[in-house]
Amino acid sequence: SVNQGWRTITFPNTFTNIPVVLAQIITKNGPEAVVVRIRNISTTSFDIRVQEEQGNNSSHVGEEVAWIAMEPGSQTTNFRYEAGITATSVTQNWFTINFAQTYSANGFFLPMMNTQAGGDPAGSRYQSLGAGSAQVKAEEETSSDTEVAHAAEAFGYAVFDAPGDLYNEDGDVIGEMGSVTTDQA
Repeated sequence: SVNQGWRTITFPNTFTNIPVVLAQIITKNGPEAVVVRIRNISTTSFDIRVQEEQGNNSSHVGEEVAWIAMEPGSQTTNFRYEAGITATSVTQNWFTINFAQTYSANGFFLPMMNTQAGGDPAGSRYQSLGAGSAQVKAEEETSSDTEVAHAAEAFGYAVFDAPGDLYNEDGDVIGEMGSVTTDQA
């Protein structure tokens, strides 16, 4: 499990290039709101932790966190997708990521800070997802102060063409994806 202390995750295989890492908390063991933070990504490992809002004591129970690491690049056959990492240039202001190829209006975009330059808790946000670009920013929470300026971070991201089956380069189905709208009911 992952808590507020940094934990190193070693990849089962060594990557050729520094991969894009995306992660999400999949349990709710503690009642406090937390975000996943990642740093020190290399071809063999990365560090991960959860971070509570500033208004709390910063001590959090262990949570299960799912992650995926992907080689940067794109696939254009059978199913279009790409994964990439921005320069360390994303702050609290919107930053435009231009994709290497265009995607359908039903495409999926998954951004995640891949560094921890800023010490304040912050989430990865996006807007203006289009066929060829999206905007991202680091959004700090304001539980103990109203200051939201954030140090420059590198964002990893993945973009997929449309809901449905996932194919490898040989045309074999290797998974599927979709989306759902939910509320608190």
